[in-house]
Amino acid sequence: MSVKGITTKIFGGNIAKKEEYVYWFGSNRKATIEVFDFSDGKGESYGIQATLTETGEKFAIETGFTTDKEAGLNEIVSLVESKLLQNDEEVKETLQLFDQHKGE
Repeated sequence: MSVKGITTKIFGGNIAKKEEYVYWFGSNRKATIEVFDFSDGKGESYGIQATLTETGEKFAIETGFTTDKEAGLNEIVSLVESKLLQNDEEVKETLQLFDQHKGE
C-alpha cells in the first residue's frame, strides 16, 4: 500500500493497512482473520492469515498473497472451518447434530 508522505528506507520494506475480522461460532470467538493490504496503486495485493483463538495456531492462504480479497477471505474461512472441525469438540457435535437432522 502506498502511503503519501511515508518512505521506507530498507530495501523490500513495506507499509500495509491491516483489517481484522473475527470468526464466531455460537457465542464464542473461534478465530481472528487478518487482511494486510499491500496495494500500491499499480495493482491490488493482499496477505491473508488467521489465528485460532484456543490454540494460537497461525496459518495463511495457500499462496500467502492474493489479488482478489474476497476470494482470499473465502479461502481462509474454509481453512478456519476445516481446522475447527479437526480440533473443536463443540463444532464437531453441532455438525453431527446437523447431519442427523438433515434428512428429516
